Amino acid sequence: MTCNKERKNKFRKQIILLCLKYSIRQVAIARSINKSRQHVSHVFNGKIIFASEQFNTMCKFLHKKGASIDELSLLKRLFVEVKSGIDLQKINLIVPIDPIKQVIMENLDHLSSSELVKIHKKIEIYKFNHLREADAKLAEN
Repeated sequence: MTCNKERKNKFRKQIILLCLKYSIRQVAIARSINKSRQHVSHVFNGKIIFASEQFNTMCKFLHKKGASIDELSLLKRLFVEVKSGIDLQKINLIVPIDPIKQVIMENLDHLSSSELVKIHKKIEIYKFNHLREADAKLAEN
């Protein structure tokens, strides 16, 4: 069984890794969540944990700086584990994301509203055609 100290250590290491990978300094995170650099330093050192709102704001900031959905999903899982004291992987709550869906979701963030509307319309047409084909197959049987 993993103790909460180990979970907190994994969480802080993941934040540090993401900051190093995307060249993000603690002061930038502090500004993004409207807290002092000392507060962020305490989180990075494992002394405290972010409040939920601070964490969500930081994740949005990391995503804008280039962190992938997979990286943020891992960070979010670790955050929830630290806050709850429960090892989520052992209770099968985390379902792996289909790699194709993941790529699509990551690319959606870079599209304009009008491009998203066009994609949504195409998806609706595809779903309609798929349902029509399924109805036709049922009618044949």
